[in-house]
Amino acid sequence: MGDVVSWVASWAVLSYGDIESAAVWLRGLIDKQ
Repeated sequence: MGDVVSWVASWAVLSYGDIESAAVWLRGLIDKQ
């Protein structure tokens, strides 16, 4: 599970270009679960 989270986080940072946008996106994704 941890490996998946770190992979998704890395992808989000690369896609969005900054950690704060990625964090907001990840939080939204987690809230949907």
